[in-house]
Amino acid sequence: MPNEVNMKKKKKIIIIIIIIIIIIIIIIIIIIIIIIIIIIIIIIIIIIIIIIIIIIIIIIIIIIIIIIIILIVIIIILMVIIIILPIIIIIYIEIKYYYII
Repeated sequence: MPNEVNMKKKKKIIIIIIIIIIIIIIIIIIIIIIIIIIIIIIIIIIIIIIIIIIIIIIIIIIIIIIIIIILIVIIIILMVIIIILPIIIIIYIEIKYYYII
């Protein structure tokens, strides 16, 4: 009789140990899954930040190029005005002079 009781106790202990091991394994798997999800989220956030930075840099470069083109056009217009204005003034003075005479 005592031996049978002892066997039942051993079986209960073994079952409890197996349950504890299963619970520990499940907890470890859940922790690993959570860590993997966190790592994936961090990687996605980093990629999004990099893409945003690249887009901002491209926009800044485009704006700088547009400003440079506008400045070049303004400089060319000013140069043309500076070159043509004296000619126009001279022609005007010549025409006026001829009309006076």
